[in-house]
Amino acid sequence: MLKPTIKKLKNLRGKITGYRARYGVQQAEGETAKAAALNVETAVLNALMRLDRGTHIGVWRGHTYVIAPDGDGWRYWIDTFSRTDYWCMTNGTRDEVQDIAMRGLAQTTWTREVEDDVAFVEGLSYPVRRELVTYFNWQRAYAVARDKGETDESARAFADTVQRHSAPVQVPA
Repeated sequence: MLKPTIKKLKNLRGKITGYRARYGVQQAEGETAKAAALNVETAVLNALMRLDRGTHIGVWRGHTYVIAPDGDGWRYWIDTFSRTDYWCMTNGTRDEVQDIAMRGLAQTTWTREVEDDVAFVEGLSYPVRRELVTYFNWQRAYAVARDKGETDESARAFADTVQRHSAPVQVPA
């Protein structure tokens, strides 16, 4: 068992309300010191499992993305920002974070000039593909309204209406 640092948590009147255990950068709380220690041990073991799984580097449509383990979860980086110090931190499994990174990468690289939205998102997970094609349809409707001289607010309302009244997006599973 790890030997974490334990701190009492108190309310304004000085009554102990719980405990916080810290081991390195990991910390967790519990109703008792033992519970807090067990919770921080779980957090440390989860962090070690992520490190054991390692970093994933991939390329999609000529853009590189990186999914890397972090003490508190996973983080991702996509190359469209041309800065290696730009990282986004999020919670979830590595696969969930990869979906988040790929969604961001696709949204960043997509333009109205893309002729086939379904083909554009090929290779991504089904839920991400479906969400993105729906998003692209909304963007196209919004752009049509803006091109006709509508205000931002009325273009958004138009795109929302088109989205609500359109048939569901057909994306192969």
